[in-house]
Amino acid sequence: MSTNVDAEGLEVKKVNKFIGKGLFATKTLKTGDFLCEYADAGDLITEKEGKRRELKYPIKLGSFLFFFCWKGKRYCIDATLKKDRMCRFANDATGPGKNGVIMLLDVFNGAPHLCLYATKPIKSGDEIRYDYGVSNLPWRVEKRGKNASQF
Repeated sequence: MSTNVDAEGLEVKKVNKFIGKGLFATKTLKTGDFLCEYADAGDLITEKEGKRRELKYPIKLGSFLFFFCWKGKRYCIDATLKKDRMCRFANDATGPGKNGVIMLLDVFNGAPHLCLYATKPIKSGDEIRYDYGVSNLPWRVEKRGKNASQF
């Protein structure tokens, strides 16, 4: 986390027209491996400011906002305009679509850091996907009843 560098063995590439880009393993990753940091990929802001930005961003731009609780307060990491870090490209999935990745809040130098870790081995070529925990995401709503678990 302190180096501001994502782990080796990851790459961003296009998934498809609907999803856009995704994060993929370029080598086999082991259980417990640090993958990347979301918190360093954007601005640490209040939940209120995050919700304001979420409404402000044009649909075409999208938004890469991650809301979380730390020390009893709600915060947001906004990585919408930060395209140089890989973690923001890890796509959402539920059920069989998620592949053994978890977001954990780590504290480093007194500040929160949201990091992705492998919870089981991930093969080279696999897309890194985890459950964002938000049921009303556009792709989940759109696909409800049509194998929604793959997105």
